[in-house]
Amino acid sequence: MTGHALLSVPRSALLAALLSFAALGSSFSLAAPSTAPEDPMDVPRPWASGPAAKARFLDRLRGLEPLTGRFEQHVEDGYGQRFDQREGRLALAPGLGMSWVTEFPFEEQLILNKEGAWLWDPALQQAFRRPLSALAGTPATLLVGLGEDWLEDYAVETQATEALERFRLLREAGAPRRPGAPGRLELAWIEGALGLISVEEGTGQRLVLRLRALAPAALGPEIFAFEPPEGAEVIDEGAAE
Repeated sequence: MTGHALLSVPRSALLAALLSFAALGSSFSLAAPSTAPEDPMDVPRPWASGPAAKARFLDRLRGLEPLTGRFEQHVEDGYGQRFDQREGRLALAPGLGMSWVTEFPFEEQLILNKEGAWLWDPALQQAFRRPLSALAGTPATLLVGLGEDWLEDYAVETQATEALERFRLLREAGAPRRPGAPGRLELAWIEGALGLISVEEGTGQRLVLRLRALAPAALGPEIFAFEPPEGAEVIDEGAAE
């Protein structure tokens, strides 16, 4: 699994995403908490499940407002070893899209909008496009409000402390395997702010995204538009549609 598990665009260097990832609900604070747990995934049990847990999760998602911020990401193997570490900046607006720009250790840009997703690699001068219809089961489209029907295939559990609210989405037994849909997805709100996203695809690896310095922003559709530069190689999976 690579960084682009959020969109599952088929390329080894891709970032996932989204993930994942904004003022969510009336209690959301866009300031990053100064005393966040070292590992916010380590919180006490028990987990709660059922309709109330799913409703609470949807409330969080549907309260999303436009934001900008920074991200740190890495991939962990089944033994907890980290690799593919990256850093960059993001912009996200519900109903419009997401911009995910990797700055370290190399430059790369992922754009998601109502038409689909573009990945731009300036070093290779290559642009990859996947139509929105092929992304319907991915965490990124869920986080920007461009598709949540696939949630019917998942059980939602929640776990909370005073400073942290965590959600875990587990694929139901017998549910169809939609293209790009995760085997397991976890999101954590730290002191009201969405701060961590974890995506597993059933390979024993997981993508971990930490969000920093989130701030409200006025974002228009132009932020999430992409036009391949002249002379770039374009690989368009939607060209035949």
